[in-house]
Amino acid sequence: MCGRYYIGTEEDAAWLREIVDKVEQRHRGSEALARMRLGEIFPNQVVPIIDRSGPRLMKWGYAGYGNRVINARSETAFEKPMFRRSMLERRCLIPASGYYEWKRNQSGGKTKQKFALYRPGRPMHMAGLWREEQGEALPVFVILTREAGPDIADIHDRMPVILPEQALEEWLEGPDPGLLMAQALQDMAYQPVEPAR
Repeated sequence: MCGRYYIGTEEDAAWLREIVDKVEQRHRGSEALARMRLGEIFPNQVVPIIDRSGPRLMKWGYAGYGNRVINARSETAFEKPMFRRSMLERRCLIPASGYYEWKRNQSGGKTKQKFALYRPGRPMHMAGLWREEQGEALPVFVILTREAGPDIADIHDRMPVILPEQALEEWLEGPDPGLLMAQALQDMAYQPVEPAR
């Protein structure tokens, strides 16, 4: 599961700043741009995404039965009616500095430790799907997930599908997304996030 991620525009994330600049140019003066979020990203927020047309704004979460659906399991996305058409025709990239997961306290208590997971000094592009929905001014997207890599599986058993740089263009345009998902990156650095004071 990926229920929170982070978009930073610090100097060490110049590639993300470039994406944000292109989004600001594309949506200049729009209500959508006023809603764009950076920093820690929550479901239902409007954020920079990359599709075949380039960087643009989308809202995180498909309409579901009750709550918004924010993730799609990569192993079954082709089989699910909610995601099948998007897998074939509407794939996107979610640029991020990292994502967050919570690990349960080892003693079985209710407290959880928040972890930041990231690629040190490297871009992160999570694989996603998008669609148009009635009543939404912007397209909506979900993040594809997969089984977590061995180094982080003790934090959470799922992780986003994170694509290597050489697969990004083909993810948006290519005919075989299953093959590309098999190339997804697993090695992540991580560190605990201290609670805000």
